[in-house]
Amino acid sequence: MIKATILLIAHVVSWAQPAAANEPKPYPLAICIVSDEKLHPVGAPISLVYEGQEFKFCCRECRRDFKDEPEKFLQKLNAAE
Repeated sequence: MIKATILLIAHVVSWAQPAAANEPKPYPLAICIVSDEKLHPVGAPISLVYEGQEFKFCCRECRRDFKDEPEKFLQKLNAAE
């Protein structure tokens, strides 16, 4: 009986864990990582998750440039943190 109760509690606790562990790390900058342009306040910026980190861009072209050479732009994020 005790073993069944412990298993039930363990199951409920594991089920109740927040989904935050699967969510990307939020983007900390107010500018586009590629162009250094301010992100548009109207509407959602274009975003992309790369290696568990969210990135935001002012336009599709900047997102494409990031995809082509992500390491080049990761240095900017590391410097900002």
